[in-house]
Amino acid sequence: MMNFLMLNKKILLFGCIMGILVHFVGCGKKVETTEFVRPIKSMRVGELVSDAGKHYSGVAKSTTEANLSFRVSGEIVELPVQIGDEVQENQILAKLDPTDYQTKVNEARAIYVQARADLERYRLLYEEENATKQELDVAQAHFDTANAQYDLAKQHLAYTVLKAPRYGWIASVPVEVHETVSRGQTICRFESGGVLEINLGLPESLI
Repeated sequence: MMNFLMLNKKILLFGCIMGILVHFVGCGKKVETTEFVRPIKSMRVGELVSDAGKHYSGVAKSTTEANLSFRVSGEIVELPVQIGDEVQENQILAKLDPTDYQTKVNEARAIYVQARADLERYRLLYEEENATKQELDVAQAHFDTANAQYDLAKQHLAYTVLKAPRYGWIASVPVEVHETVSRGQTICRFESGGVLEINLGLPESLI
């Protein structure tokens, strides 16, 4: 019995000593702990702007626009412009095949030269009293007609070239090269001028 009590006292004393040692060791060394940081997405908030505006679809176009076309018919052999191209005054926009019109110019010129020679001959004959006034008048009428036909043929040949009337840009080109077009058919839509006209579809409540 005595030995058992002595053993218990020794165990108790040993426990007290170990407790004191643990206390001093714990006080002498600070235990470090790692704090877990959770990543988050962040952004800088700007000035609050009220989106009170309304959006409507519309079409903007120049106040000066025209559909350009040839004054004669024929096959397009050159079409050097495209939508959006900026063009200068007298710049070539398209060309027609001039073969037939050049032939007509040559024929009209031959008739004109012959009529002019006939007129000069009848004028000399009339002055020499070898031709009547009526014959001279007929020769003059033939010359006037031939001259008019010759001028018209030259104009038609010149019409096979389409040029820009002024500075501007091409809004549309509804034809293609080698396409046969008629007189007055739109070759390109031409726009010019610095002021734009905007057409919007607005609800009646806003108006």
